[in-house]
Amino acid sequence: MQMAVAGKICRAMTDGPIRKAAPAPAGPRHVARRVLVVDDNADFLAILCETLRVLGHDVRSAADGPTGLALAKAWRPDVALLDVYLPSRTGFELAREFRTVFPRSTLRLVMMSGVDLDEDALEGAGRVGFDECIGKLLSPAELDRVICTPPEPPAGH
Repeated sequence: MQMAVAGKICRAMTDGPIRKAAPAPAGPRHVARRVLVVDDNADFLAILCETLRVLGHDVRSAADGPTGLALAKAWRPDVALLDVYLPSRTGFELAREFRTVFPRSTLRLVMMSGVDLDEDALEGAGRVGFDECIGKLLSPAELDRVICTPPEPPAGH
C-alpha cells in the first residue's frame, strides 16, 4: 500500500485500511465536514484551521491530546487531523484512544507529520487506527480531498 507522507509517496505494509493518497477530485465534490485539528504548533494550527474554514468546513482545534479527545467526545467531528508528535502523548497513542470511542465508520482519523516517517511508523499508523497519513504541506485542493473523503462503512455494508 502507498500513502502520501510529507509530500512524498511512501510504501507501507499495514494491518489497517490506510488508503492510498489519491489526486484531488476532478469535479465539485465538496462536502462540508466537522473537522477537529490537534497540533501543538500554534502558528500551523491557526493557518490550517483558517484554510479549512475558507474551504467551507466547520473547524475546532486543540493544542494537546487530552483537550482534543475531550473536544471530540463533546463535539463529534467527522474528521480528526492529529499531529504525530504531540507533547503529552504521541499521535499514535491518541489515535488508539480515539478508536476506543469512535469506530472507523463514524470518524476518519488522519495522521499529520511535518517530517518523513520510516516504514515502522507508517506500518504502526494503520494498526492504531489511522485511515490516512498526510504531510503538513498540502495544497488546499488536496487537503479538501482528504477532508471530504467519507469514513469507512461498517463491515458487512
